[in-house]
Amino acid sequence: MIQCPAIITGVSTRVDGGLGIRVTTNEIPEDLRNEIFDLNQKFGWFGFKEDKSFDLKDLPKEPSNYETKKPSQRLRDVLFVLYKQEKIEEDFDIYYRKQMNKVIETVKSKLNEN
Repeated sequence: MIQCPAIITGVSTRVDGGLGIRVTTNEIPEDLRNEIFDLNQKFGWFGFKEDKSFDLKDLPKEPSNYETKKPSQRLRDVLFVLYKQEKIEEDFDIYYRKQMNKVIETVKSKLNEN
């Protein structure tokens, strides 16, 4: 876990309903800077408290949602975002089954016919 003084300098929305959050720190020691670079593209919890540091007891005990979702659940979520983006008229369950059948057929076509 890292803690350092920072300010949220920007927030933007993402197509999947998430947010992009830009955070800017004051000058920080090199070891902390290296630790932050090591965390780049890692999934975990983000905490922010205005003008206060936080204690470990303030952090959630359970793993972040990304770690607990099964790949099939993640694929369904991504297909739902695509469904919304493309403004599909049919029911999502029908759309989902059609898309999954396409994936299945693609994989089956790569199987050896031995």
